[in-house]
Amino acid sequence: MKQLLEEQQARGEKVDGDVIKSWLADHEHQPFSICRHKVSGTSDYTNTITVFAVIMNLTKQTMHFMEGQPCEPSMEKHLEIE
Repeated sequence: MKQLLEEQQARGEKVDGDVIKSWLADHEHQPFSICRHKVSGTSDYTNTITVFAVIMNLTKQTMHFMEGQPCEPSMEKHLEIE
């Protein structure tokens, strides 16, 4: 994530929730990608998968929760703290 942030800033591009969401759904360098899926034929006890992702904006006091892999979340919820 640090590398992605530095690259985005070096290009002078804004980093917002949509950009971070795309990073969390990244499959580059599989099986060591940010968004990890079960690898066929591997044990449930030794396989690492992504089960949820959270994006928080502490300034705006918001949270975006994604259940499942961020590339295809089974549920998404956006919360605002009042």
